[in-house]
Amino acid sequence: CLLIGFATSAAPPAGDETEATALSALPERYQRWLESVELMLTEAEREVFLGLSENYQRDHFIRRFWKVRDPFQQTARNEFQELWEQRVIQAQEHFKDLASARAQMMLTFGEPSRRQRYTCAEVLKSLEVWEYHDGSERIRGYFTLVFIGLNAEARGPRVQWQPSDGLSRLMA
Repeated sequence: CLLIGFATSAAPPAGDETEATALSALPERYQRWLESVELMLTEAEREVFLGLSENYQRDHFIRRFWKVRDPFQQTARNEFQELWEQRVIQAQEHFKDLASARAQMMLTFGEPSRRQRYTCAEVLKSLEVWEYHDGSERIRGYFTLVFIGLNAEARGPRVQWQPSDGLSRLMA
């Protein structure tokens, strides 16, 4: 069986004290918004947003953030924003941390057509395989994502497996 992995990465977490201080000083609703868009937020956008001092500036930034990503600006709706916000809700329902590999893939590709868990402790690590039968808006056709369990629990934290990681990474 052929397994194909795709990688994405979020912006790095707050590294210096200034950014951490700016983040902790934000009202909670803006912290939640930053968490929900972390996967697509550029470093420059993050710096600008954290540099804003007033809530009305942040609100304007958020409106502009979504406007430039609106695929059909001639309509009243922002289909991309609606889809993203729906996926954020789905990812939060399934996973505790939006920065986890599975949550990021759900945000990127949506709910898989099929999810299967495999546990064969004698041979393989705990695996979770996501199948996208009709692709997604980003990738056409069938594709599969594979996640490896980090511990013996079949439902514990997981990392995404890539073919370049080699088969030995899948072995128990």
